[in-house]
This record gives sequence, structure tokens and C-alpha cells, in this order.
Amino acid sequence: MSGDNINGMLPIDFKEIGPGIHLYSNILKKDLNISERIENVISSNNKFSWTEALVGYRQRVPGYRDCFDFKFKKSSIPGNDEYSLEIKNVWQDCFDAMKPAVDNYCKYYNVDNLDYWEAINLVKYLPGNQLSCEPYDWFFVSGILIHNK
Repeated sequence: MSGDNINGMLPIDFKEIGPGIHLYSNILKKDLNISERIENVISSNNKFSWTEALVGYRQRVPGYRDCFDFKFKKSSIPGNDEYSLEIKNVWQDCFDAMKPAVDNYCKYYNVDNLDYWEAINLVKYLPGNQLSCEPYDWFFVSGILIHNK
């Protein structure tokens, strides 16, 4: 759908790719330098790191999800050192950028505002890594997908 202002919805672009599944593209703008900031923190200390992506019962299944995750929740980031503060700033920048898409989704389906956010998960693919998206996978995805090209 285009950024039409329908019934007071925010003017924001998305694609409805399945029942109740919206794809919002280019929400995290390049000038936020999210990946560079995360990589800088990770390479500068041993407090934070990427973890191999797991599925189901904490299993590694490279044929299905061959990548790395960086999951972080602002309230769970320990310390007030420069690295922790930068991770908290990255979380806030991600939240601020994604909030309009979440608000749009809630308004579209007449859902009350979300007051609680789970951890943000950034996903990293290295050369040779792959994402497998079979049609039946959509049953395991709900709500909002944010995709940066």
C-alpha cells in the first residue's frame, strides 16, 4: 500500500505479503550507521557479540537460517561504560525508526498502542550465508517485517 492517510493512519509505505503480515522497507536509514556502530562496539570489547542463529529448540539449522543474531533490549544492557551507552543509543535509534511502522500496523488493525517491546534482533549475513524462505515459513512469521535493502 502507498503512504495514503486512510482513517487517520500514518502515511507510510508497506506491502501486505500475507494475512496480517506487513513488509516495511528501508525503515532503518543508512545514515544511522547501525551496522557500523554495532560492529565497532563488538570489535572493541568482549561484553557484546554476535551469536549463531538458532531455531526451534535452540538448534542450529544452517540450511534454514544461516546467519548471526545480535539481540538486545535496552533495559537488559548492562553498565554505563561507553560501549553499553552506545548499544543503548543504537537501540533507541532503532526503536525511534521502527515506531512509526509499528504504530501504522496497530492503527491498520485497530490494535491499541504497544507499550512493551521485546528485544530487537539485528541479523548479519556473511558471504556464503543464506536465508531460506519457503512458502510455509509464513505461518511462523507474524506481524511486522522490517527489511533494509
